[in-house]
Amino acid sequence: PYHTIIPGMLTKDGKLEAAFGVMGGFMQPQGHVQVLMNMIEYGMNPQDALDAPRICLSNSATNAHTVGSWATGVVMAAEEGIDEDTVA
Repeated sequence: PYHTIIPGMLTKDGKLEAAFGVMGGFMQPQGHVQVLMNMIEYGMNPQDALDAPRICLSNSATNAHTVGSWATGVVMAAEEGIDEDTVA
């Protein structure tokens, strides 16, 4: 099971660039990737990258902590701040 404290570290050329973490149980790996993408691809500083709205992919609209087959379909939740046209 996922724990609520799973830190991440970013290195470049073998040197530490950043240490960070996001809360969210099973959402943490997704959140870590989105924070890294914001910093690397969009040039955000760590605080802006952490504050930026994120999406969450799940296989259940009612129980986001269910882990199992994705055969029933994927549900995407978008945090406030993501344009509805982007989600559609």
